Amino acid sequence: MDITFVPPRAAARRAFTLVELLVVIGIIAVLIGILLPALTRSRMQASQLQCLSNLRTMGNAIEMYANLYKGSLPIGAFDGNLNGNTTEARTARGTDFPTLLKDVMSRSGSSYQDVTKKPARNVFQCPDAYQASKTSTMLGADEGMNHYTGHPRLMGNIDQWNQDLNANGMPPYKKAQVKNSSEIVLIFDGVQIASDNGVASCEGYGIDNLRLFFDHLCLRGNPAFNLSLSVDGGPNKDAANWAAPAGNIRWRHMGNRSANFLFVDGHAAPLKYLGQNKTELLRRNICVNRVNQKLKIP
Repeated sequence: MDITFVPPRAAARRAFTLVELLVVIGIIAVLIGILLPALTRSRMQASQLQCLSNLRTMGNAIEMYANLYKGSLPIGAFDGNLNGNTTEARTARGTDFPTLLKDVMSRSGSSYQDVTKKPARNVFQCPDAYQASKTSTMLGADEGMNHYTGHPRLMGNIDQWNQDLNANGMPPYKKAQVKNSSEIVLIFDGVQIASDNGVASCEGYGIDNLRLFFDHLCLRGNPAFNLSLSVDGGPNKDAANWAAPAGNIRWRHMGNRSANFLFVDGHAAPLKYLGQNKTELLRRNICVNRVNQKLKIP
């Protein structure tokens, strides 16, 4: 008897219905909606951590600098002419704290004219700052953009006129003279200046709405105001030129809600910006004890 093999009938192919496709697309959209904010936050946290690493490296360099120069903190800014005028154009003899710190890190020279290579340039570049297409026209900055700003009293402009001390000129503090060093900020994220291709001022002359130079009696003993109050955090935007809000803090991390700070004792930490007059940076973090420093300029 002949037996003919009959193969099983192939299963009928069935396509997705429109409803099923829409359900799948909806699930994918929900997953993307859940994951994207987490990924964005992770990227922001990574940038903030890189910036904190930069500041800790600066803190190590400051310790090296202080050991080399009898405990003194580096100069914040100097235009090269010791005459009490802070508005002159900087000359090749001038310097600033990034230049001085690069010198102790890689022996590149302590003035603008000495810097002929690009040592440790990434240390002074914040990953959340906007990166200019050209280098700064300010002397020294063309060897590596600087996005950080220093405390205007502890590392100020050496030509700064000290009205409260009746002295023309303000040398940097010695590190050991700063009381409560774990509370006092030294270097922080700075406002970038568009007219100078995104460089930040090395001196924080605009911090707390210029009050360190006017009504914060930080060098005259105990101030007559509440040190637990928030500083004026500024408008939290970059500057068109060297006028306000230049020389201030730029709270550019975590969606413009946080800035990083290096403290005098060498630790670095982020502080939050909740509004112009509601920040985690308090006046006790910028008002330093009185130190009678006088730099007499003929």
